[in-house]
Amino acid sequence: MMMGVRAPVFSWGCRYAVLALRAERLHQATTGHRLIEYRGPEAWIEDLQDEVPVPAAELVKDADELLADLPALMLDQTLATELRKTVEEIRAVVDAGQGQPTSPSRRLFVDVDALFGAK
Repeated sequence: MMMGVRAPVFSWGCRYAVLALRAERLHQATTGHRLIEYRGPEAWIEDLQDEVPVPAAELVKDADELLADLPALMLDQTLATELRKTVEEIRAVVDAGQGQPTSPSRRLFVDVDALFGAK
């Protein structure tokens, strides 16, 4: 049974990390400020370094898909709530940035390592 939950958590976690790292890159290019405090595989940062920046509209779409898929992960409610809040904040920053640069009230903490360790 755990295997049925694990695969989606890993897949969702990868998409979550990629969204956060792409949003960080776009946000820094637009505002000059950091958005994300990332804790996860360093190789994923390196994998995205040479990527052409992803348009804000695509990042908003990716965030919406993550939010829609989150309930199916069957995570602890506290973790699920924190993930939802972080994805919503990333989405809001990226969406608002399509018109004019914006920053959240706090740097967003993206802890992919903790997500993969979730039971």
